[in-house]
Amino acid sequence: MQHNDQFKSLRFVILFGWLLLNNLFAQTDEVNFEHISLEQGLSQSTIFCILQDSKGFMWFGTANGLNKYDGYHFTVYTHNPLHQNSLSNDYINAIFEDKSGVLWIGTKEGLNQFDREKEQFTRYLHDPSNPKSISGNFIFTIYEDKSGTLWVGTATGLNRLGRETDTFRHYPCDPNNPYSLSSNAVRAIYEDRFGNLWIGTVGGGLDRLVPSTSSGQALREAEELVIRPNSNGEELDRGKEQVIHYKYDPENPNSLSSNYVRTIYEDKSENLWIGTKGGGLNLFDRENESFVHFKHDPNDPNSVNSNIIWSICEDRLGGLWIGTDAGLNELDHKNKKFKAYRYDPANSTSISTNKVMSIYEDKTGILWVGTVLGGLNKLNRAKNKFSYYKHDPFNSSSLNDDIVYSFHEDKQGILWIGTWEGLNKLDRKNGTFSHYKPNAKIVTQFDNVVLSIDEDKYGNLWIGAWGTGVHKFDRNKNKFTHVNHYLKNSNRLSDNNIWTVYADKSGTLWVGTEGGLNKIDLQRNSGQAHNKFEVRHYKHIPSSPNCLSHNFVRAIYEDKSGNLWIGTHGGGLNQFDPATERFVSYKHDPTNPNSLSHNNVNSIYEDNSGILWIGTYGGGLNRFEPQTGRFTYFTEENGLCNNVVYGMMPDDNGNFWLSTNKGITKFGLQTLTIRNYDISDGLQSNEFNTGAYYKNKSGEMFFGGINGFNSFHPDSIRDNLYPPQIMLTDFKVFNKSITVGSDDDSALKKHISAANEVILSYKQNFFPWSL
Repeated sequence: MQHNDQFKSLRFVILFGWLLLNNLFAQTDEVNFEHISLEQGLSQSTIFCILQDSKGFMWFGTANGLNKYDGYHFTVYTHNPLHQNSLSNDYINAIFEDKSGVLWIGTKEGLNQFDREKEQFTRYLHDPSNPKSISGNFIFTIYEDKSGTLWVGTATGLNRLGRETDTFRHYPCDPNNPYSLSSNAVRAIYEDRFGNLWIGTVGGGLDRLVPSTSSGQALREAEELVIRPNSNGEELDRGKEQVIHYKYDPENPNSLSSNYVRTIYEDKSENLWIGTKGGGLNLFDRENESFVHFKHDPNDPNSVNSNIIWSICEDRLGGLWIGTDAGLNELDHKNKKFKAYRYDPANSTSISTNKVMSIYEDKTGILWVGTVLGGLNKLNRAKNKFSYYKHDPFNSSSLNDDIVYSFHEDKQGILWIGTWEGLNKLDRKNGTFSHYKPNAKIVTQFDNVVLSIDEDKYGNLWIGAWGTGVHKFDRNKNKFTHVNHYLKNSNRLSDNNIWTVYADKSGTLWVGTEGGLNKIDLQRNSGQAHNKFEVRHYKHIPSSPNCLSHNFVRAIYEDKSGNLWIGTHGGGLNQFDPATERFVSYKHDPTNPNSLSHNNVNSIYEDNSGILWIGTYGGGLNRFEPQTGRFTYFTEENGLCNNVVYGMMPDDNGNFWLSTNKGITKFGLQTLTIRNYDISDGLQSNEFNTGAYYKNKSGEMFFGGINGFNSFHPDSIRDNLYPPQIMLTDFKVFNKSITVGSDDDSALKKHISAANEVILSYKQNFFPWSL
C-alpha cells in the first residue's frame, strides 16, 4: 500500500505538469503546411512557377532568381552582367523541361536554355533586326506539344521554335486579319488529349487550334491560321490549322467568363479547366462548346474564394487544387464544393499567405504551393492521413483539453472522448465538441479526468473517472449518477481511481481500479437503478493462489469463450472465469523466455484464431497461446518504435496498429512486417496514453495522447513507394568544391550531377562528395 501511495503522488506531479503544458498548444488544422523561405535558402519569397525535373530536382522561379532544390540545399542562378552565359534576367515566369531533358527558363527579359553539364545558359532574345528571333522578351509560358514542337508565349505574340535552325516563327495578333490569334499577350498554352492546342490570352479570351493531323505537324506546314469565330457556322478548312475563338459575351451566360485567361489545365477525366482573372474558374463543356462557371459567392462558404485564378493542379488522388488571390482551394468533384485554406496568424501550419501563384505535385505526391511574398508551402498529404483534433483556447467548441484518455462511439454513432477536463461529445458533421463534467462540484483539479468510457447493452453510458469513481450518464437529461468509494453502504467501489470500465455481453459492468476489480450486476435491475447497485470486489490476497494477482487493474477484455482477461500494473495478466470466480495469473519470469515479457499490462486483444495479444508497459507486444501457456514477444529489437504499447487494434488487412511512447506501429500479424509512424507523419505527438484507443464499426481508428487525438481509416494510410533518385550534388578536393572548368587541373569536365566520370591526379587524394 505504501508503494501505491507513492505512485499516486508521483502521478499527481506528472499530471499537474501535463496540465501546465496543455495551454501551450494551439488548434491545428487537418492540413499542415511546411514553410520554406529565405531562412532555408530560397532566394526570394514570391514563387511564380514550379517544376520537378527528370533527375528529381525541384526548380522554383522567383522574382529574384532561379532556384534548384535537392531536398536539403538551394542552388540559386541569377543574372550576371559580366557573364553572357548567365541567366538573362532574375525575374522567372516559366520553367519547362522538354522530352529530351532540356530545361527552358522564361524571364521578363528573354528565353533561356540551361546546359546541365556546364551549368550555364544560352539566351534567346528579341532582335528588331532579325525577324526570326523571338517576338518579345517578356516570356509568360513555355510548352512542348506531343510532336515535340516547342511553343513560347510572350507579351508580344505566340512563337514556335525551329530547333534545327534556332529560329522562331511568329503567330501575332493582327486586328486587320481575321485569321490571326485573338491577342498578342499569351499567358497559357496547353495541348489536350485530342490534339487541340489551347492558347490563353490577356484580353482576347481563349483560342483553340484544331489540328488537321497533329498540331505540331500541321502548324509546321501551314502558312497561316484560319479562324472560324465561335459564333458563325462556316465550314472549317480541314487542309489547314483552324483557330476557334472563345470570348466573354455578357449576353451569353454560357460563354467564357472573362477574356483574361491565366491558366489552362486538363484533368485525368479529360475535363478542361480555365482559370481567369476576374471571371473565376471555367469548366469547358466539349459537347456543347460552352462553359460552366465557378465564381466566388460571398454568401456561399463552399464557393471558390476568389474570382482571380492563378494556378490549377490535379493531384494523384484526383483532387483539384486552385490557387487564387484569396487562398488555396480544393474542389470536391462530387458535390462541386470548394474547401479553402487561408493564412491564419494563430496557426503556424496554415498556408503562409493567401496569394497562391503556383501549384505543383512532385513524384512522391507532395504538393508544392508557391505564393506572393510567402515563399513555398510544402504539403505532404501522407502526413495528413491522420486527422487531428486538439484544444483551441480561442474556440469554445473545440476539444476541451489536449490530454486524451478514452473513446467510445455509442449505438447512435456519436463519438465520446474522455480528457483531463471531462467528457466530450463530437459532432462529426461540423467538427464541434460539447463538454460535460461528471463531477460538477469540483473538489480538486483532478476530479473530472475521464480515463474510460463504455456503453452497456441497455444503452447506458458509463464513465470511469480518476478520483471520483464511476458515473452513469443520462444523455437525455445530461445528468450523471455516481457510484464511488464514498457511498455509505456495502455497495461502494473498492477504490475511486478508475482506469477502465468494461460492459460484457451478459450485462455485467466490470470496473478496474487501483484498489482491485469490481463487478456491478446491471442485469438484475436492467440498468435502471440509481445508487442501489450491487458491487462485488475482487482483490489481491497474498495467501490465496487463485485470487487477482495485483490490485491495480488497467485492462479488461472478454474472449469468445466468455472468460475475462485482466491486465494489471505490476501483477501481469489474469484469466478470470466468472462462473467459478477463480483467477489464473501469468507473470514475467526472468528465467523463462516463454513467459510474459513484462508485468505491466496495458491492453489485450483476441484474434480470430484464439491467440491473445498483450500490450505491455516496457516489454513490447506479446503473443500468447492460451492452450500451451507460451508467450512470444516483439520489441524494439524487432522493429517496434517503442516497448511501451498502450493500445492495439486490428484492421481488415491482417495488421495491428499499436500506440506507444514513440509513435504508432503498424504490425503485420502474418508477415511480421513493421512500419512506424511518428509526429512527422501528422500524429498529435509521439506520446500516446493508456486506454486512449478505439475502433468504430466502420473500421475508423482513434488514438489519443498528450496533445489531442488522431483519427484515420487504415486503408487510407498508404506509404510512398516512390524510390528516391540518388544524385551527386557536390564534389570537393581538399574540402574545396570543384566546378566545371574552375582551373586547368579541374577534375570535372561536366557538373558532378551530369558527370559519368571524375579524373583525379595522384596529388588529389582527398575527395569527399555530397548526395
